[in-house]
Amino acid sequence: MRDVKEISYDFILCKERTGSSFLTVQLNKYANVLAVAEETFSLYLAPKYQLEKTWEISSKRRLYNDFYTMRKKNLNLFYSERSVGLDNVLNEKRKDLTYQDMVKLILLQFFPEKNKEDISHIVDKQIDYMFHIEDVMNVFPKAKFVVLTRDPRSNVEACIRRNLGRKDVYYQAELWNTYYRKVLPFLQDERFIFVKYEDLILNTKKVVLSVLDHFGVKTDAKIDDDVFEKTIGKRQQNVEDEFNKSFSDFHAGLSQEANIDKLTEYKNRLATQEIRIIESITSEFASQLGYEFEKEKLSKEETLKWQKASKAVFRDKDRLLNFYFNLPVWLKLFIKKIRKSRVDV
Repeated sequence: MRDVKEISYDFILCKERTGSSFLTVQLNKYANVLAVAEETFSLYLAPKYQLEKTWEISSKRRLYNDFYTMRKKNLNLFYSERSVGLDNVLNEKRKDLTYQDMVKLILLQFFPEKNKEDISHIVDKQIDYMFHIEDVMNVFPKAKFVVLTRDPRSNVEACIRRNLGRKDVYYQAELWNTYYRKVLPFLQDERFIFVKYEDLILNTKKVVLSVLDHFGVKTDAKIDDDVFEKTIGKRQQNVEDEFNKSFSDFHAGLSQEANIDKLTEYKNRLATQEIRIIESITSEFASQLGYEFEKEKLSKEETLKWQKASKAVFRDKDRLLNFYFNLPVWLKLFIKKIRKSRVDV
């Protein structure tokens, strides 16, 4: 395997239902790319470990065990067996590693079926990190970023249909604002590129190549079009039974060709008034991301509903995520252990 210090570590930042899983599947087709998803340990464990100078077996084991405590549900869908992953991490004999190097070693245990000999880039898909961009940049100063966007009308409809949060257009439209308000300051930052979901669906190959170019990935590497089946697709037996149906839907969606009908599906699923409300709420930020539509003034009653939704979004996202982020690492780990013990009982 390539020297871990030579492997780049970059990020896809996104909101739910913006094509991020589809993009990671496309990236993983390249033999020199490992695209992983939504394990938030790299940022949340940084305060405890990022100043570590010498990585002995004991400190490597502690970090790995803390990663496993912080893991999200159904990690087994993507990851090596716990003991196998730990052995691989401990087999790295170098002691002059950084915290960033250790993160990469742990992430290299994702998708054990994939050959890691040629991996030169790890790409980490993250949703929550949209709320902590400057912190991510401080911990990983060499990282580059791809931000995925989607027409707010289409995104709101998809999130409501998929039961991702409240089934309320005011709430979902303001949630779209909240996510993309965080990234607008980086529109002109050369470390960032912004990719529209619509372009990804209509021109998949062109967009994937632009993403690879931004990350500095050589595109002459071997391509394996069956990588999904060889990695995620064959691991359904490793997840909990109640996850199987949603996994099957997820599997079917990613293993098929991109469906351009999704781009305008909202027109058939949302009422005209709902579309108008979404446009009015999101137009200010949407226009800066290349989505242009008419902004009509909301009625007094609609404005009050928007204000109420805005308070709920702030409570559910900004305040909650910032509160959790600022908890000491030991308390985050304690909370995770308590939750997992309740599930195991």
